[in-house]
Amino acid sequence: MIDLYDTITDSHGVTRARNPYNAHIVRSYIERNNSLNDFFYFNVSAGMSVSEGVLEAELHLHRMRTTHEELHPSLYLTPFYILSLYQVHDPSQLHIPDLHKLIAVNYVPALGSGWEVFNVKQVRNPQFCNYVIRHADCITITVFSQAVLDWIKGERPNHGFLIAATSLSGERVPIRFSRRGETSHHSKQPILVLFNEDSEIQQQLLPTKPPLTLKVSRNGKKLTRP
Repeated sequence: MIDLYDTITDSHGVTRARNPYNAHIVRSYIERNNSLNDFFYFNVSAGMSVSEGVLEAELHLHRMRTTHEELHPSLYLTPFYILSLYQVHDPSQLHIPDLHKLIAVNYVPALGSGWEVFNVKQVRNPQFCNYVIRHADCITITVFSQAVLDWIKGERPNHGFLIAATSLSGERVPIRFSRRGETSHHSKQPILVLFNEDSEIQQQLLPTKPPLTLKVSRNGKKLTRP
């Protein structure tokens, strides 16, 4: 989370670059359950004001490196993962990913490592999965889903996210992510980032005045320049 926060902001919490998605506020949430390697839970019910609306939501997961010795046999000839992200519907069925709602797919090299970013507000049709498998330069697909918005509005219970890694042949393969509480990876823990608009701030943005500073928060608490 610290790596992502420092990339977006300076020491005062003010954005360094152009506002992502033209957001007024950026909120970040750390995971609340790291008991399972492929399950991620974030409490998004706290911190937001009634004047805020979500423009975009991103799930950031730091994938740990897989060595040649750890590589699953099904990946020897085609060393690529298909990472499928699901919105959990039934917490008692985490061992069966297909029972949950597919909301994003990433196609990545099995021997790589680093941040994987999933768009979890609006993602496109899973029928494009075959296209991604054939084209290595196509990284993320999106499917009409409102995972985070459903939780914020209370339209669906928040049971978290589930991620499954498979080979191109569809065989389930192991994968590791940096998790909260791991001392050697504390700066690379999973993080859910919301890019929000604020109707109250929007009303204050007059053409004769300079734009207001982007406010960035950690765990739902806004940080502003003093």
